Amino acid sequence: MEPKFHDGDLIFVDPHVDPIHGKYVVVMIEDTAEATFKQLIVEEGRQYLKALNPEWPNRIIEVNQNARICGVVVFKGEMV
Repeated sequence: MEPKFHDGDLIFVDPHVDPIHGKYVVVMIEDTAEATFKQLIVEEGRQYLKALNPEWPNRIIEVNQNARICGVVVFKGEMV
């Protein structure tokens, strides 16, 4: 069962944890100076980002040179 993330959840991101297949990561998109939160998929040596929202268009995109993985989610908690 995949963890669920909701608006207001608190996540802790560790920049020193290796980003491996299936982990949730924060990625900086350099062209836009925006960050995104997605699941990392690694297949045949290539990296992809999977949107957590099943309604998101283009749910899986390939990581390119404009994307930098900033860290791996190591904890999820709910705001009280």
